[in-house]
Amino acid sequence: MSGSQLPRRTRGYTLLEMALALAVLAVLFSISWPVARKIHADSRLKGAVEEVRGKLAGTRIHAIDSGLVYQFRFEPAGRRFLVVPYEQDTRTLGQARGNSATVSQSLHKFSGELPESMTFRPSNEEIVLEQVGEEWLSGLVDAAELAGTTWSSPVLFYADGSSIGAEFDVVDAREQAIRFSVRDLTGSVTVKQLNEETG
Repeated sequence: MSGSQLPRRTRGYTLLEMALALAVLAVLFSISWPVARKIHADSRLKGAVEEVRGKLAGTRIHAIDSGLVYQFRFEPAGRRFLVVPYEQDTRTLGQARGNSATVSQSLHKFSGELPESMTFRPSNEEIVLEQVGEEWLSGLVDAAELAGTTWSSPVLFYADGSSIGAEFDVVDAREQAIRFSVRDLTGSVTVKQLNEETG
């Protein structure tokens, strides 16, 4: 068996080499984790902002389609928002549809919430806090809770596509704020980052 070769011994890793490899991985993780966490938080905030912007644009469309004034409201320092008609007198629309008694229930209504750790914030301190009449909340699953909620003054959208104009912010737990601006003449909605996270 002199011609046969002995199997080669494979070299294993020493405990020191494994400890060094783990230390390098730990350093890489500690460097990348804050970046990954910021990307995730930015993505959540962006998703919430896009949903609210979509609902604001939808409120304008419902006003144009129905011929009624529609309102968007938010809960200051809270997470809720609401889209319902603003006009209390729907007799004209009811005559056109044939039954004024069911008009308030057949009109488009929507309520939603921001993700946890995000809140609405008025852009100025002189905001009027109001409640919404229960007749306009009928048909919404959470109507009882919404009736007891204190809301911002309404952002109104008219049948011609215009608005009263408004500004408010969505803020997350990092105090990153996005400003919503609704133009009065066109009813268009723009968003803008107010601050950037440092460090």
